[in-house]
Amino acid sequence: MTYSKSLFFSIVVRALGLVFSLGSLYLIVRFAIQDSRGQRIDHYGMLAVQEKLDASLSVLSSLGYIAIGIAGIVLVYYWTLQLIRRSWVSLATAVVLVIGANVTTQILKAIVISRPDFGWGSHNSLPSGHTTMAASFAVAAIMIAPQRTRGFLVFLTTTVVSLAGVSTVIAGWHRPADVISALAVTGAWATLVSLTHKPISSRTREFVAASILGGTTAFILIIFVDLGLPSPAGALVVLACISLVGATMMLAAKLAADQP
Repeated sequence: MTYSKSLFFSIVVRALGLVFSLGSLYLIVRFAIQDSRGQRIDHYGMLAVQEKLDASLSVLSSLGYIAIGIAGIVLVYYWTLQLIRRSWVSLATAVVLVIGANVTTQILKAIVISRPDFGWGSHNSLPSGHTTMAASFAVAAIMIAPQRTRGFLVFLTTTVVSLAGVSTVIAGWHRPADVISALAVTGAWATLVSLTHKPISSRTREFVAASILGGTTAFILIIFVDLGLPSPAGALVVLACISLVGATMMLAAKLAADQP
């Protein structure tokens, strides 16, 4: 791939990534927050995977916080590595991504987005702060890590972020739309900071496999916690969707950071 073609590919992919992330966030807010039918579907999506809350709350809480902790440790490791190498652009990229995504989530949740009361509660919890934190840590780590380690990181972070997201839904802290919108916010910031990187490589097959494997691993782990899911079909759909969205975002972060 020539440099000009690689640059064109890079611009197109990043533009599509930004449009997709912002468009997804807009559609989620319009449907899951501002539409009565959307609120109902989103609420039932949470109920589909929520049962025996008292018995499983401690397990779910541990899963969520452990996932955030793992993502944070991985980020600190690679951030320290770049600090030793005095890679100032990489350091700034990670800081801007993490701060930007998390501040945006809190502003959207507290100020920008209001939730009309259609009978499913008026308290807005979209986007999910827990998921944004885990996802921003994970994406930042992928984008500043050495290229040879990114395949493993895609697998690890997909697992971690998916666990963080689905655990909040099962625990009843967040609805599915809260988690997916948090991934959209992080994805938008990842696309913006990726402008500091060189053109994107098109060699991605191994990372597609890693992201799918990571999402599947998270999916299996969360199922085997034995939470007594009341609606197996609905639960599987909700958890699979969150895992696949998380896997897609981790792969996109790898693409944005990859160099030819």
